[in-house]
Amino acid sequence: LKTFVEMTDAGLVRDLPYEVRLTDSIVYCPDIVFVSNSSFDRVYDAYIEGPPDIIFEVLSTESTAIDRGEKFVAYEAYGVREYWLIDPLRQQADFYRLDDDGRYRRVSLAADGRFHSAVLPGLTLDPDWLWRDPVPGLAEALQWVREMLV
Repeated sequence: LKTFVEMTDAGLVRDLPYEVRLTDSIVYCPDIVFVSNSSFDRVYDAYIEGPPDIIFEVLSTESTAIDRGEKFVAYEAYGVREYWLIDPLRQQADFYRLDDDGRYRRVSLAADGRFHSAVLPGLTLDPDWLWRDPVPGLAEALQWVREMLV
């Protein structure tokens, strides 16, 4: 993700312990956030004020209830455009996108078996890639990004 964003100059990627401050009292630390260039005026070293464009949460036994419940509702209400839930225990990835009414709709994989981001045009993810053992190395990841940029 970070390589794709850097190569396309689409914005920036931050990971833990970066904060998302939706309001003064609603603050989360998602696993990964993507912020587009148009939102840079709300970006600070340790946090973003308001919603980022995409939030990625990697679920764990301890976090599943909050990631699928409280955070899901908050991110939807405050306008996070895409919400990706990656569940390594179940080897499942769920992708949600805000519709025209501001509600999350689950996005199905395309015919090619990949998720295609609407927020980051050209970015695709084959969820099976996440469960590979061993995890793909840097060379393979760079090749994957190059293919998306064609």
